[in-house]
Formats: sequence, C-alpha cells, structure tokens
Amino acid sequence: MTDFSEFKDVFIGEAEDLLGQTEKALVQLEKDLGNVELLHAIFRHVHTLKGNAATMGLQKMTELAHAVEDCLDPLSKGEGKATLAMFDALLACVDVLASLLAEVREGKELGIDIAPALARLKAAAAAPAAGDAAAPAAAAAAPAPAKPDPESRAVSPEAAWGGTFTPPASAAPAPAAKTEPPKPAAEAPKPAPEAKAPGTAVAEDSSSRTTVRVGLKHLDNIMNLVEELTISKARLIQQAQTLRVGVIEDELKIFERLVQQLQQEALDTRTVPVSEIFEHYRRIVRDTSNQLKRKINFEIQDQGISVDRLLLYNINEPLVHLLRNAIDHGIETPEERVKAGKSGEGKLILRARRDQGYAVVEVVDDGKGMNPARIRQLAVSRGVMTEDEAARTSDADILYVVCHPGFSTAEKVTEISGRGVGMDVVQRVIDSVNGRLEIVSTLGKGSRVSLFLPLNLAIIQALLVRVGKDTFALPIADVLELVSLDVVMTKTVDKAPVISLRGEVVPMVDVRRVFGLSEFEGGIRPEGGYGVVIRVARGKAAMFVDEVVDRREIVMKNLSGLLRHVRGVSNCTILGDGRVVLILDVRGLV
Repeated sequence: MTDFSEFKDVFIGEAEDLLGQTEKALVQLEKDLGNVELLHAIFRHVHTLKGNAATMGLQKMTELAHAVEDCLDPLSKGEGKATLAMFDALLACVDVLASLLAEVREGKELGIDIAPALARLKAAAAAPAAGDAAAPAAAAAAPAPAKPDPESRAVSPEAAWGGTFTPPASAAPAPAAKTEPPKPAAEAPKPAPEAKAPGTAVAEDSSSRTTVRVGLKHLDNIMNLVEELTISKARLIQQAQTLRVGVIEDELKIFERLVQQLQQEALDTRTVPVSEIFEHYRRIVRDTSNQLKRKINFEIQDQGISVDRLLLYNINEPLVHLLRNAIDHGIETPEERVKAGKSGEGKLILRARRDQGYAVVEVVDDGKGMNPARIRQLAVSRGVMTEDEAARTSDADILYVVCHPGFSTAEKVTEISGRGVGMDVVQRVIDSVNGRLEIVSTLGKGSRVSLFLPLNLAIIQALLVRVGKDTFALPIADVLELVSLDVVMTKTVDKAPVISLRGEVVPMVDVRRVFGLSEFEGGIRPEGGYGVVIRVARGKAAMFVDEVVDRREIVMKNLSGLLRHVRGVSNCTILGDGRVVLILDVRGLV
C-alpha cells in the first residue's frame, strides 16, 4: 500500500485553501443566487477536496464532501433552487470538514461524527424551495450537528496561521464510510500556487511567479535573527564612532545599508494583505445577522494594505467583537429602520487604510449610534464614575466608558452581548500592540470604531529623549512635533500644567512625577527643555523632556512579569551601548 504521509502538509495546505474559498463563495452565492460562476467554483472546490481526501484515505472527509457535491449537483445543472436551510446546512458541513482537517493536522482521531451533518444536508435538499419557510422546519427534523463557536470558525485564524483549531463537540464516532478507490500515487495532490498550509507562508518570486512553502516558525526565527543583527549593528556603529576609525566607519555604512535591506525583506515576508483575513468575516456577519434577524449589506474596503501577520492574528478577537456589536447594538431591525426613515437594510463596512505610521482598521455602521446620555447614566448607576465626573466628561469622551471591564449598554444578557467583555477585550488587545482606539458616534446615524495599529511589531523608528539622568524612547509615529519651552511657555489650568499651541490648550505630562524620578533641584524646573507633542486617543498631549537625544531605529522587546503592567510603559529596547531603555506609552500617562 502506498504511503501518502509525505503529502500531508501539501494536502492540509490545499484543503485549508479550498475550504476557505468554499465558505467565501457560499456566503457570496447566498446574496447572488443567479451567479452561475460562483456555483461552479464551489462545485470545483468540493470536488477537488473530495478527490484529495480519497487519495489520502480519509473516509469521513471523502463521504461528507461527496454528499455536499451531490447536494450541489442539481443546482449546478439548473434543476433545483437553493434555500436558506440549504445554505445553513452547507456551511455547517464546511465547519465539520474543517474539524476533520484538524484531525489530520493533529494526527489523531477526535471522534468527529458526520452523521448529523449528512442528515441535515439531506433534509435541506429535500425541503421545498417555495417560500423557504418549510425548509427550516424540514431541516429541524434531522439532528443538527453541534455548532462550532462562530467567533473561532468563521475567521479561523488558528488554521490560517498554524495554531490549533478546536473542533466542535460530537456524538459517537460514525461507522466506517464507503469511499471511492484512491487515485494512483502519481495523482497525489500538488501544492496549489496560492494555497497556504497551516504553519507556512508562501514566498513568491516576482520574476518567475513561482512560490515555495516556508514554515512560519522559520520566518519567525529569521525575524529574530534580523532583530539581533540590528542591535549588533547599533553596537558596532556606537563603538566605531567612539574609536573614530574612518575606514571602519565607511565599511559600517555599507553594512548598515545591507542590514536595512535584509530587515525590510524579512518584514515584507511576514506581512500579509488584510484582504486575506477580511474575507473570512463575511461568514460571521452572515451568521450573526441571520440570528438577530437583521438585513445587512456588508462591505469590505482593504485598499491593498498589508500588515504583520501576528498583528492580524492579535486583532482577530477584537474585530469579531466589533462586528457583532455593530449588528447587535448598532444596526436596528428592518422595521425600526423603516420607522426612522432609513432603508430596511443596514450598512456595515470593514475598512483598512493608512494613516502616517499606522494601519487603521475601522468598523463603520449606519445604525442608531451610541447615546452619550444613557452611557453617562449607566456609568453613574454602576459606580464607574461619580455624578460630578460624568457631568464634566464630554459627550465624545463618555463613549470610551464602554471599554470599562464589565460595562455594557445591553438591557439583557444574550449569547452575543450583555456581559460587558467585548469592548474591554478590544481596548486590552489594542494596548498590548501599542496601538490606539478611537470611537466616533452620532446618535441616530451610526458609529465608527477605529483601530490604529503599527505596521509591524518588531522594528520601529523612535525618538530618544532624556528626562533627568534617564533615557526613554517614543515611537516616532506618535510624535506630532517638538516645541522649545523657551519659546512656548507653560501655564497652569485647574492646577495642571499646559501649553498653548497655536490657540490649542495641550496638557503637559510630567514623567518625573509619574515614575517617581528625581525632582528638580529646589522644586523649580530650570529654563529650557522641550515639549514632545504626542498624539493620544482623544487629542494631543505634550511630554516635558530635558533633551532630545536622537532619532533611531530600535528593536522592540516585550516586557514580562510585573513590568508588563507598569502604567505608561509599552516595551523596551537595547541601545548600541548595551543600555536597556523603556519605550513609553504616553497615552497611558495622560
């Protein structure tokens, strides 16, 4: 018997790609039933998956794919009509196929039972298409398979980036399934040019358009080595400048340029187009809108932006929360929208754009918006703020109370919302990647939640500043401008220091006081110094520094233990002279 184990990684990569394309096409086809090309594409994807699974001797996957193929066959010939129940059943089969793929990936039997999915598919195919009302009832007569968590399956970042995907719970294992005879070894599945095996990335040669599979672990190791090389480069440059050896300095300039090119290539290899991830959210919008009986026109605008794959993995959960919140809290039911003079179909946009040193991911809806008065009232009644604090907080700032742990504006707890953990998770994750969150809402017209994300998580441009005897780093993307405090004088408003910048009052941050550093001699700040004006969540702030040391490329190193929770500190870096310098998060100091 032929051993196909050597093709396992190739099979997993192509199967993952086929399942992703099938899910995407099914969601699109549901909106455009007359699109014959989409239907034929789905049929081809499932047919290919069935053949590959049969080659690998995967009986359950082969049988389920064959059943999906049988369900689609009449539709592809124009002999039937798709129903809502049929799409539900087909998407449920995609979920089970993904769980079966997890068995292959982990190399062990997980007890996935395909019988409920087969029964549901059969009932949906047999249900009358007229009115579509009888279809769900017919499908209900068959045992429904255990539903995977839509937040994990719909996006499947674990599968996309090589993590562990937890399959849905199942009943007793299904009996051995009949399958087609395996293909000859010569027809073993070949790697699709654009398929991505879990734990792999595809590197493309622009000249020949060929691709090779590279384990993401290897890419991470390369990136780590590049980071260490960057630190070593900084040390060498520092020592050459100290020794003042001209020949070495000239050679180091060449070395520095080569390291920068290598660094950029390594960063480019780790970046992926956001469109590859955004398309997966169509499924979760579809499932949530059906569950809540909302009509949603979901639009994706990616503008061709690419960001670090780890960043996309980290923001998966926040994006799921934001999309579900927009449908549950924001967009009204069709009846409510019509009464308000709106179209019965709500609009939901997932958008990516660039803003200086950030990639900005936005969730925009045209729903009822957020009510500042209600948020203010709930904040006081639940002890989040005092009445005086709530009264002094502007309508724009009060919106951020929804990010407080345990706070929710929902009137009752449901499967989707009401526990006050969604926006809390969003804020925590954004803080962890040194990004920022922006919320804008107009009552009755809709909301926009923006996630400002660094383009990569490894190497950044930073401004080195000195405060007293200590040196700190500030991400250059957050720095708006530098002002001389000899020219722009500080003032005191409500016992707090501020500066007036072209008519705008900007609060000053005293790092000495925040971190308990040595105070000024005699308690009086000497003349001079600079105010580093920083972009914060709701405006600007200025940080007093004694000296602006340098603008430099730094490697961010994660802090661990108690240091991770120090207010106003995001990460650290190592300078060329070996000093460890803290990277400040000025937003946490304001």
